[in-house]
Amino acid sequence: MNVAHYLVEGCDIWLNNPRRPLEASGTSGMKVIANGGLNFSVLDGWWDEGFDPEVGWKIGNGEEYTDPDYHDEVESRQLYNTLETSIVPLFYSRGEDHLPRKWIAKIKNSMKKLGPFFNTHRMVQQYFDQYYSQSFAKRAQLMESKWAEAKKLTSWKEKVKSNWGSIKVNKFDTNGRSKQLFVGQELTISAEIALGSLTPEDVEVQIYYGPLENENHPQYNSTVVMNPELKSSPNGLYKYTGNVKCEKSGHQGYTIRILPKNAMLIHPFELDVVYWAE
Repeated sequence: MNVAHYLVEGCDIWLNNPRRPLEASGTSGMKVIANGGLNFSVLDGWWDEGFDPEVGWKIGNGEEYTDPDYHDEVESRQLYNTLETSIVPLFYSRGEDHLPRKWIAKIKNSMKKLGPFFNTHRMVQQYFDQYYSQSFAKRAQLMESKWAEAKKLTSWKEKVKSNWGSIKVNKFDTNGRSKQLFVGQELTISAEIALGSLTPEDVEVQIYYGPLENENHPQYNSTVVMNPELKSSPNGLYKYTGNVKCEKSGHQGYTIRILPKNAMLIHPFELDVVYWAE
């Protein structure tokens, strides 16, 4: 801790260059912000979220390589190129007052834009609001009436897992709507789904969609919850509908995804089951 104390106070630029995606977080770079240092890092950990050309520099574009030697070669070349053509000239560009005014402006931008968000106060508050307090409230619910809700949830989980194999999307279509849309238009999708012994209260049916050019990168995909026409059905068949808004141009793809649904679940993937339409 004592060494880190002197490091973050004494540096002008914080270089962090692990091989992506091996960076755990990069909190050392966050400490530099408040000490007037600028970050120069691979797009991994917190810097993947915090990078902006106005507040620091990046190494690479977030890509990953199967050949580690080639990976090192590419990023080392970019590292030295950025140092030579951007960082060093900016640091030594000084006026009559001998101060690097543009460098100082970058420091101020870093403090202003990154400081309020990448700090322990925000982190602890966010953890409390999104996880700790909700977890405590849910535990209190489960404990009521001698853990009656916990027993009910356990029984529901067993029912869902034992009947999950009976779920099937029989068909889904766009109700005859043209596949060509303009940005801003909506596409209505309907689906006939067999839930077996389950009901719409047990599952969430989603339209899972995104650009085909990024089909292997789920961070570019989105979901829309579909609604059932009926809450119960004697034969276990339900018709669902949902609307997808065309936000961007280009080829888009979609499918149907079904997840368990229960207000007492910690996360929809808690049961380790998911259904994808074929």
